[in-house]
Amino acid sequence: RRRQAVRRSTSTRNKIVLTRGLYYFITNKETLLLFKMMSSINSNTEDVGAFIIRRDSNGADTEANVSLLGSNSTSQRSNYIRRRYIFAVLVCIGLTQVFLLRFTYSVLSPFLLKTFDWTTLQQGCTFSSFYIGYLVTQLPSSYLCSLFGSHAVFTASIFSTAIITLITPLFFKTALYLSRDLVFWAFCVIRLAQGLGEGCVMPAMSILIKKWSPTHERARILAICLAGPALGGLIGYPLAAELVGNSKDKSAENTNGLESLSLLKSWAFIYYIPGIISLLWTACFYFLTGHSKD
Repeated sequence: RRRQAVRRSTSTRNKIVLTRGLYYFITNKETLLLFKMMSSINSNTEDVGAFIIRRDSNGADTEANVSLLGSNSTSQRSNYIRRRYIFAVLVCIGLTQVFLLRFTYSVLSPFLLKTFDWTTLQQGCTFSSFYIGYLVTQLPSSYLCSLFGSHAVFTASIFSTAIITLITPLFFKTALYLSRDLVFWAFCVIRLAQGLGEGCVMPAMSILIKKWSPTHERARILAICLAGPALGGLIGYPLAAELVGNSKDKSAENTNGLESLSLLKSWAFIYYIPGIISLLWTACFYFLTGHSKD
């Protein structure tokens, strides 16, 4: 009986001590402050990569931290929001140039087929060589973004595509001194290099959108960016048809089809226009959206 009484008293004493400890822990000011901070992080804030937005009781957004701007002022927060949409418009323009070049080649391809006397199989190989390179860089693009930063990968991809685009008319000028088969294989290599450059564009863009946009605006930012491919097709097809049509009309009386491959012919501007605009875009995007490793 004594042992049972001691056990009961010990159990009761332990319950009392535990209850008092929980009471003092819960009523402690530092514990209450910790609980408030945890609840605000879970329910009232959103970490959007480059900055943190906190919602107040009225549903409005107030900035908690802006790492890129280094300040908490409301005016700088509004500037950063404008900068976010500038980023979206720049990405849209960049994708427009990339897809403009991709779509216009389908209009230029019959012109090259007739000029170089390629077979339909060779014509198809020029199309597929681009997508071989595109597929090769799609897979390791996420690793490249983690290694160099998605901003650097995205900018370098469009910059490399612009350089290859501007080189292409110069290559066709040298076709006067090369065999037709050699021209075909060399052009397939150029198309492969273009695909290697463009393969990292979409994966890097996805990471950038995640880092530049809060959750409640991500769909809007994504819609602005993905308007670029549609604009590329909308502008590219009629532009390419007009330029190639002018080239065919001016070279209709030429006995040698290679004479129409002058660097100042209108067909060459299919490469000049997106190439030059992409170079200008690279400078604007690099300096307006920051160039640090993200």
